[in-house]
Amino acid sequence: MKTPLAGIAAAKGATVLSDGYDDAQFTVNALAKDLGLMLDATPGLPAAEAARARLIAADDAGLGESDFAVLARAPIDRGDTTRAEQ
Repeated sequence: MKTPLAGIAAAKGATVLSDGYDDAQFTVNALAKDLGLMLDATPGLPAAEAARARLIAADDAGLGESDFAVLARAPIDRGDTTRAEQ
């Protein structure tokens, strides 16, 4: 039985292995925006809040226009995550 993440792993595995995040299908910034809209409509989702904080940290590290698969690479310094609460 496949997990829900199996589809993402299949679609993004080659991107992660090749470290090729510049040809973005769905950017870090776009996913952060969508998660922000979701949290505005449905607050109190800890996993979504944590994911958005990680996306904001990636943007702060200069990866906002990269494919969201960049999150699978080495840790991104979380730094100041106050934007995640806005």
